[in-house]
Order: sequence, then structure tokens, then C-alpha cells
Amino acid sequence: MEETSKISRERKSLRTSIAQGYDLTKKTSKRVLKKNLEKIQGHVFDTRAFVISLLLLGSLLLLLGSFVLLSRRNSITIKEIQHGAITEQIITKHRTRQGIEYLVVYPQFSAPEASFGPLNEIIRDGVEVFLREHVWDARKDFLYQGAERVQTPYSINIGYKDGLINEDVISVSLRLSAHLPGERRIEDAQTYTYDVQKKKLVSLAELVGEKQEFYDDLRTQLIDAVTIIFDERNDMYEIAQQESSFGQKQELFFSRNALKNLNFMVVDGGFVFYVPEEVIKTDSLGFLEIPYQVKS
Repeated sequence: MEETSKISRERKSLRTSIAQGYDLTKKTSKRVLKKNLEKIQGHVFDTRAFVISLLLLGSLLLLLGSFVLLSRRNSITIKEIQHGAITEQIITKHRTRQGIEYLVVYPQFSAPEASFGPLNEIIRDGVEVFLREHVWDARKDFLYQGAERVQTPYSINIGYKDGLINEDVISVSLRLSAHLPGERRIEDAQTYTYDVQKKKLVSLAELVGEKQEFYDDLRTQLIDAVTIIFDERNDMYEIAQQESSFGQKQELFFSRNALKNLNFMVVDGGFVFYVPEEVIKTDSLGFLEIPYQVKS
């Protein structure tokens, strides 16, 4: 009996030891599992941080590349020329955007004791108006067709020439041209003659008055110059075919009122007049630059 009780106690002790060992193993496993989970979570956190860092670095490089590309495609330079007390700044802007190339060159003026604000604003407005009128057509066509279907790049060019520049008068001309969708070409000319003392643009009539002899001589010289160009650009058959219409256009373009409204630039000793090429041929674009020397 006593031996049986002893065996029972040993068995009970063994079961207790096994149970305690199981609890110990379970607790140890939980601790090990917890540590492993913490390591895994830490590893995941580090990986996410690494990926985020890579994304930020990539975005930075992309922005830097875009900036470099834009700086290559968009440039502005300013050059200064001195005309006595008057400083002429030549602004050059070169830009490429959506398949359209822009090259814009125009002047701005300044002097210590003179104000050229009105003239500078008028010149800038002339440039902006031309761009607004003609750039949108090119952009719209480019976006509609798609870059791969546009055969040739569109271009818009604005350049200028200096006429007489001194303390009394500033005279310049803008030449504007655009190559747009559908092989369309646009040519335009704008001239500005500015009275420095009066601080305003002046017309041809304001400069020369109403002298009939001036307009008669101007008409004769312009017709002679245009006739020479007309003969040079046409063969005998075309001259015979267009001679009557050419004579009619002379009356249209070189009447006294028409002469007063021609674009002109004052130069040393006379003028340069910008006569529409349409006077030579109906579908011609652009302007003929014809010098006129004032008779003393």
C-alpha cells in the first residue's frame, strides 16, 4: 500500500514537472517569437525608409534634369549699345515649347535725363500682340496632330533694325515672321519713330508736314524702285499679264493718303519705307525695304 502511494506521488511529480516544462517552453517560444517579430518589423521599416529615400532621390534627379533641359531650351540674353547718352538694350529670347521655336529680339531704351517708358511699352506690346495672334494657332495644331505627325517644326521670329537714334529722335523697325501649320507663312512689319522731347510716337506727316513736292517725289521714287523689283522678279510673259494690275496697285498703294500710312523708319539723311510685296504680286507676303533720300 505504501509502495503504491509512493508510485502515485512520483507520477504526480512527473506530471507537474512536465507541465512546468511545457509552460517554460511556451513562454520561451513566445519571447523568441516576439523578438523575431520585432526584428522583422524593424527590417520592414528600414526597407520602407530605403524605398522612400530612393523615390525622393529619383524625384530630385528628375527635377534637376528638367531644369537643365529647360535652361537649354529657354534662354534670355541682354546686350547694351551706347548712342551718346542713350543706352540701347538688345533683348534676345530663345525658347522651344510644344514643337514651336521662338526667337525674339527687340530693343529697350534708357537715358539719365530722358524717359522712354512709352516707347519701350509700345515695342513690348507689339511683340506680345504678334505672339498672341499667331502662336495659339501653331500650338493648337501641334497638340491636335501630335508631335509624330508634324513634319516640320513651327518657328516664330521677331527681329529689328535700328534707324536714327539720338537725343531728338529714336526710330526702329520690327520684322516679324512665322511659319505655321499648313505651310502658312506670315510676315509683318512694325515701325516706331519716337520724339524724345515730346515723349510720343510721331507720324510721317508730323515730320515732313504737308509739302506736296515731298509726296510727289516720294511717290516717283517708290514707283521707280518697285518697278525695277517687279521686272527683276518676273519674265516678259508675266510682266505682260500683270502689267495692268500692277499699274492699278500703284494707284492704290502710292496715293498721298497711302503714303502717309506706310511703315517708315528715319535714317541718317532720309527714310526707309516698308512697302507690302502685295504691290508686286497679289499672293506675295512680306515687305520691300525701299530707301528714300531727302532732297536738300
